[in-house]
Amino acid sequence: MKVPFLAAAKPVEQAVAPPVPAEEPFVKFERSRRDVDRDPHAWLETEKTKNGTADPLSSSDPEFLYLYGRANLLSGNADLASRAFSGAIEKVDATPSPAGDTIKKEATLGLAAVSLKSFKEREKALKQFDELTKPTSNTNSR
Repeated sequence: MKVPFLAAAKPVEQAVAPPVPAEEPFVKFERSRRDVDRDPHAWLETEKTKNGTADPLSSSDPEFLYLYGRANLLSGNADLASRAFSGAIEKVDATPSPAGDTIKKEATLGLAAVSLKSFKEREKALKQFDELTKPTSNTNSR
């Protein structure tokens, strides 16, 4: 005679949560950019607390430098914005990547915006803008 509670127990199936898909870099960048646009002052305060670095311009991350420049530009600090945009462009030039191309274009347009406010940055902004808009030479054209 079998005792019911001593019968072989059925294995309990563990509920496995589906893996969280990794966020694409482009989506992450766009989300960050929109956060800056929504409230640049709050973004600057959050980054100051999060990074804890005394000099955000010393960052080696071109995306951060671009976002920092954008936040400063939207906050009315054209000088810091210009330095951050220039730093982002320099970092992208030092380590080219597909994502870096977008950051470089955005930072160049940011510099152009700064040049509307600051005459001392105009030459640098024009040089970067000219490089960005220079037509590519197509040797296959007829």
